[in-house]
Amino acid sequence: MEAGAKAAIDNAVIARNPEYVIRGLENVLERVSLVIKQHFTVIHGVALDILE
Repeated sequence: MEAGAKAAIDNAVIARNPEYVIRGLENVLERVSLVIKQHFTVIHGVALDILE
C-alpha cells in the first residue's frame, strides 16, 4: 500500500496535476480501509461498520 501511495505521488509529479494525486491517494485509503475491515472480520470476528 505504501508503494501505491508513492506511485500516486510520482505519477502526479509527472503529470503536474494535483487532482490526480488526490484521486490516487483516495484509492489507496479505500484499499487500506478494506484491509483493516477484513482483518478485524477474519481475525477478531468483528465487523467494523464504524469505518463505512
